[in-house]
Amino acid sequence: MTKRETFQLLKLIAEYYDSFEISQEKVDSWYEILIIFPFEELKENLIQYVKSSTYPPKTADIIGKSASMSRVVPSYEHTVPKLHFQNKRASEDVITDELAKLRKVLGIQGRDS
Repeated sequence: MTKRETFQLLKLIAEYYDSFEISQEKVDSWYEILIIFPFEELKENLIQYVKSSTYPPKTADIIGKSASMSRVVPSYEHTVPKLHFQNKRASEDVITDELAKLRKVLGIQGRDS
């Protein structure tokens, strides 16, 4: 699903539900969740949802019960950035300070006591 399709889906929701407002933040956050699902499937799920609910849907409502997250394989473009993420190690000063705070909370005498 593209970001444009996400916007189209939200626009469709707004047509069905007057109280549903669209913002750039909403488009971005919904896109993050719905990116791995096909637009047509979500659109059909939305239509089915609208037939039985008077409240605007949440993402989980239109993903549908048949969609299993375990069967969805992210694309290469969405996987690579996550692989290159590296955690930075805290500095020795920060580690020492945090350990001292922990020892104080737990009532343990340590090196700096």
